[in-house]
Amino acid sequence: GGKEASGNWANCTGYWRLGDIPQAALRARFAILKALNKLAASALPLVNLSLYRRKDTLAYLLARCKGRLFPSTKDALFVKSLDLTKDPGEIPEFTMNRGTSVAEQRKRDKTVFMQVLRLLNSDARKPTLRAVDKRGSGKQSWVTTFQGEGGSDLGGLFRDSLREICAELQAPGGGTLQLLIECPNQRLAMGANQDKWVPNPSGKSAQRATEYRVIGALLGASIRTQSAIELDLPPFVWKALVGEAGTVEDMVAIDEVLSKEVQSIRAATTREAWAARPRTWRVRSITGRTVPLRPGGLDAPVAFEHKGQYLEE
Repeated sequence: GGKEASGNWANCTGYWRLGDIPQAALRARFAILKALNKLAASALPLVNLSLYRRKDTLAYLLARCKGRLFPSTKDALFVKSLDLTKDPGEIPEFTMNRGTSVAEQRKRDKTVFMQVLRLLNSDARKPTLRAVDKRGSGKQSWVTTFQGEGGSDLGGLFRDSLREICAELQAPGGGTLQLLIECPNQRLAMGANQDKWVPNPSGKSAQRATEYRVIGALLGASIRTQSAIELDLPPFVWKALVGEAGTVEDMVAIDEVLSKEVQSIRAATTREAWAARPRTWRVRSITGRTVPLRPGGLDAPVAFEHKGQYLEE
């Protein structure tokens, strides 16, 4: 489109298709990315990445440009991290009973998830699921025996137990575990991402914290064993796990009702438009309940000048 072929990337931001960007600009961009990755590959092992939230650190700058780092640049460090943090001991052996009921109909204490949790806590070695073994068709974090069922676990029964746990966690209505619940769009059968599940914010307790830590250990085990874990979690959950802040866009992607409300708030650009639909400091939570955003917020009106703060909260 009428733009000169230039190596200056700033001149190319108006293009809609990659094919329309001059080749000189693409070559220049790629050369810069290669140089950046070459520097990052040698620097990454020397950087304390736990400081990524501090703006005065190299870790923060690397985190900001992570999308420009090639997978090969990051994978080597990631694999090394897994190797340095693995447990050298043998993997535990778990004997479980999944009974005759399907996953969503099992009583809470009979679920495979709760059996794994109890076995982890009762094992004298206190396994962390950071040990890995390869006995057959793939890596595994424990050896599974299902009572009343035949078979030796060479990786298949381990993966089968992971599938059982995922089915229990994503049972209709949250199942008996009530650790994951349907996202608003799934619950209301509207909008996009109707297959997503979110952590249940209700029932906070020390026991619940322990159960969520086990889910985290299972996620880690799936990474170490390269086993796909069938949990359909939305982006804001994955962001939280890696220390990133979620956005309004992350939330509206799984909540069509909230999406329309946010559009309405952003469209109210005058005091008159805002006054036509008054709001208080409350919001419909991910469970569908109305909760205050601040003490006394159920009845406290939101002023027009606080619209931005209301959206952030």
